[in-house]
Amino acid sequence: MLTTDIKKAIDTCVSLNIPFTVYSLPYSDTISFFANPSSLEESKAYFDGREEFIVNFFNNDYPYTIGIQPEMTAIELLEASKNFKTKVSPEISPWTRDTGYLQYCSQAHQIIQELKRTGGKTVLSRVITGEMIKKSSDIIEEYFNCNPNAFCYAYMTRETGCWLGATPEILYKYNFGDKYFETMSLAGTRLSSMHNEPWDYKNIEEHNYVTEYITKTLGGLGFDVSVGNEETIQYGVIEHLCHRIKANFNGGNIVDLLNQLSPTPAVAGYPLEYALEDIMNFEVHPRYCYAGYVGVANQNGLQIYVNIRCVHFNAKCFCVYGGGGLTEQSNEDDEWQEVELKTSMLRKILTNV
Repeated sequence: MLTTDIKKAIDTCVSLNIPFTVYSLPYSDTISFFANPSSLEESKAYFDGREEFIVNFFNNDYPYTIGIQPEMTAIELLEASKNFKTKVSPEISPWTRDTGYLQYCSQAHQIIQELKRTGGKTVLSRVITGEMIKKSSDIIEEYFNCNPNAFCYAYMTRETGCWLGATPEILYKYNFGDKYFETMSLAGTRLSSMHNEPWDYKNIEEHNYVTEYITKTLGGLGFDVSVGNEETIQYGVIEHLCHRIKANFNGGNIVDLLNQLSPTPAVAGYPLEYALEDIMNFEVHPRYCYAGYVGVANQNGLQIYVNIRCVHFNAKCFCVYGGGGLTEQSNEDDEWQEVELKTSMLRKILTNV
């Protein structure tokens, strides 16, 4: 539950374009908020052990990794806000055109036919857009409350505009002093009601591409890699296949490592270069921060997650993102329905439908 001060601070930041973040870690009742009103034109992440909130675009498409610094608490911001002027508008605005069913199925069909010849996987995303009918803070609070087992976050910067998400997918987790860092392969989707049934070949294949890519990438960088047992992770009405992956920490450049891991085949595809080409050729909308990464750095370490189950919004409109992995086994209508399930919770909160 967000406090009254945090909710007021969120709405103040959104209305004045002040960089801020509010987040909660999985299975935690603690809500953290801080704002960065003195941020200049560039909000760069430091990765030097200080506390900060970290944001990166899909496919590392922005010139630098974005950071939000803990300059003010919610109470401090509210006390000082009468002296603030509205900061410059964000560089990007939410996309405003839905991906239609026929458009999506046509795109998916063409990709699936190609995959039948070549093998591999491509993650095709689509967007659902609409008008904002609630206050930003109310939407954020409701989404946080619905996702206690996920990393829940909202943020705003000049570079990104406002985003809200809740993700279970760890990209990089490291506690200072540990010998290992953790990542995960998370792919394959089905209804949670199927929990006691075996996973089908299509989902296993889709998931294995992710595991293989991550282990090969880390191994190629000189890390000793170990893969945990297969798990099934529930997320609302759906569940995913998961393998937790550990590698020895060697003190290398964290930004380089993150950008080697991101995007994974879970959100792009495999082989990566061909999947990215499909995304560029078929997706009409820009991904921006969707399927990039977000996370927190502090004195304890870093927790970085993949930016999925998310929405880009402003005071007037929203754009929800969702995607699914296409393989030669895929069916266009099934993939459409999968995205419907993945985005259902967020769409319901935004529209009351």
